[in-house]
Amino acid sequence: MPQQSAVPRSNRRDFIRLSTGAGAAFALSLSSSARGASAKTGSDALPRSAPEENGIASRRILEFVEAMAGDGHELHSLMVLRHGSVIAEGWSQPYAPRLNHSMYSLSKGFTSAAVGFAVAEGALKVTDRVAGFFPDRAPAKISERLARLNIGHLLTMSAGMARTATGATVKERDWVKAFLAQPIEHEPGAVFNYNTAATYMLSAIVQKVSGQGLVAFLKPRLLDRIGITGATWDECPMGVAKGGFGLNINTEGLARFGQLSLQKGRWNDEQVLPASWVKAATSKQIQQGADSNKNPDWQQGYGYQFWRCRHNCYRGDGAFGQFIIVLPEKDAVVVLTSETRSMQGELDLVWEHLLPNFSSHSITRDQSVSLQIPGELGRKHVPFPKGSNGFKRTGMWKNRKLTFPDNPAGIDSMTLRTAKGFFEFAFASRSHGDWTLRGRWRRWTHGTAPMLTAQSWLISRGRTDERGWSRTAVSLAWQDKDTATIVVRYNETPHHDILTVRFDDSGATLEILDSVSLRRNPKAKPRFSLRGTYSA
Repeated sequence: MPQQSAVPRSNRRDFIRLSTGAGAAFALSLSSSARGASAKTGSDALPRSAPEENGIASRRILEFVEAMAGDGHELHSLMVLRHGSVIAEGWSQPYAPRLNHSMYSLSKGFTSAAVGFAVAEGALKVTDRVAGFFPDRAPAKISERLARLNIGHLLTMSAGMARTATGATVKERDWVKAFLAQPIEHEPGAVFNYNTAATYMLSAIVQKVSGQGLVAFLKPRLLDRIGITGATWDECPMGVAKGGFGLNINTEGLARFGQLSLQKGRWNDEQVLPASWVKAATSKQIQQGADSNKNPDWQQGYGYQFWRCRHNCYRGDGAFGQFIIVLPEKDAVVVLTSETRSMQGELDLVWEHLLPNFSSHSITRDQSVSLQIPGELGRKHVPFPKGSNGFKRTGMWKNRKLTFPDNPAGIDSMTLRTAKGFFEFAFASRSHGDWTLRGRWRRWTHGTAPMLTAQSWLISRGRTDERGWSRTAVSLAWQDKDTATIVVRYNETPHHDILTVRFDDSGATLEILDSVSLRRNPKAKPRFSLRGTYSA
């Protein structure tokens, strides 16, 4: 389909090309020497040192990034730590160090930490009964199993509810009341059944006992102490952090949290999170059932909101490829943000390219690779749309308003304009307001826009403004004088949309294809296909 062919796949040769800074390269920086000793305060930069000084060849990390693209994983950021130092870090444009990224279920590990702090402070116990925190929102008749449901069951995904419990919970305004009303099919604690709404309940309980939402609660206890800034958390309709998803945080924030876990809760010689809690959270508390995810790294046991992995590792993970992977025996942490259709595939590449190549001693630097270390290596994990500038050939379509009949996208009209080297597609909508996608060829132009394809609670919009709009980066190319391809990256989420506009004498066709559908099915049809006509 035209929407798919307009966005090229990368090839292996792109990876080793030096970045010019103008393309959509994956900019991987391999530290050349130690910069700054261990942080004296949580807000200091993490120390940097060369991969070889920490027992891994630079080329092994480069091979990992190349393999990720070769297997179709779209890598947005990477940070590798060894012995407490960052040895590699990179972001694909238009993703950047300062930007947050939607974490999906990787949020759960931070919720676990919040519960750990509350337990350490005596505000609650793992054995406390859940219904007891919300007597006014529990069913009039509490079942025996609900009466026995405790915080530990929520932490270990063993609440005994059906897989549909989360969907049934979040469709209501009062998520606590809806959760407590769900039937409990199994004895609490007996069966692992992944339940994101159970993690939401942990958030609600922490807020109930502390009077603070998760971010406010964690700020003085965790975030400030280890130097995490700018994190936000989406909330339910009643103002409670979603807990099981909804955390927006940057890559280094994930790295700091992973390093804290590796260090058993210690940071700068201070015990931030009790070591006993970290051990319990990252140890096997329950075994997944035979009917669970069949991938091998989803069958290694589950702790308090953390997954056990093969090779005696553990991780927090989120949908579409958000990872903190802790390798205790290698004293290493690997952080990834991405969009992928195979999270197991990404883990397999970590086990293949990184895990076996961490040596216990420093190694000789590969001179051919070290020459590249001070700069950035180009890798088109996030390609621009194929095509051309088309600026001189498209004048006939400018400033002509297209109107659309009622449609599921909520778009009423669209007008193409040009301004100072940019193309502007101006949209009007009674549902979403008016917005403009401003872009040009082989560049990313930043702005905000509604995420039209995120019509389910399952898809994150990232951190939104007061209108509910998401941060965007837009690039545009013309396939011919009549056809434009617009890539809209919601670059605080894993996702993007591909818009194709085909002009003709009577109007235009607008097709919108979302990356979630495209990851699931490379031949996916557009989410929306609209036909507009010129206004009189």
